Amino acid sequence: MQRHSFLSFVCFAFLLSGCPASSTPGGADSGTRPRDDAASSCDDRVQNGGETGTDCGGGCAGCPDGVPCAVDEDCLSRICGIRLTCVAPTCMDRVHNGDESDVDCGGSCAACPNDRACGSDADCESMRCQGGVCASPSCSDGVRGGDESDVD
Repeated sequence: MQRHSFLSFVCFAFLLSGCPASSTPGGADSGTRPRDDAASSCDDRVQNGGETGTDCGGGCAGCPDGVPCAVDEDCLSRICGIRLTCVAPTCMDRVHNGDESDVDCGGSCAACPNDRACGSDADCESMRCQGGVCASPSCSDGVRGGDESDVD
């Protein structure tokens, strides 16, 4: 009976000892921030919380090229490369990024085919951006396009 009482006392004392009050998660001595403070850590010049780089990635803004990443969303370019580093956008990366108006077309890339997003006529092969979408040329659009030998 005394042996069980002693073991019970040791277990009870062990459970009560736990962690000091100051080292609770997010406490002064823990070296971590509570999860609800994640937004404020995005501008403290320290890589912490869920950040993949200093003040970027995770719940913060995307990271520039060359900075570590875990997923595409961690990067400004929206491309987390094979070596888990943000990489620069290209016109062949299958991602809508950089100055592209749609995936890998428009902007500084090749013009987009019909039915793809555009921001200006220059983004479209047809030279006709209508309502934010590349449209087929017509004989009354004011642009030389399709099989036309001149403007309309």
